[in-house]
Amino acid sequence: MANFVVYVFLDESKHEYKWGRYGVGKYVYRDEEERELEETIRSYIAHFFPAAEVQYFT
Repeated sequence: MANFVVYVFLDESKHEYKWGRYGVGKYVYRDEEERELEETIRSYIAHFFPAAEVQYFT
């Protein structure tokens, strides 16, 4: 099996800028995209690790 390296560059126009703790800003996914991403990741976890329980998602 081959190893692949994928570089993903942030398209700032598709994300929101949010101020975090301690005055540090960051780019985050928009709400709809974030929900879709969370659902996808949770479905993968449920499929590959059926006994797992996701306690926190951020």
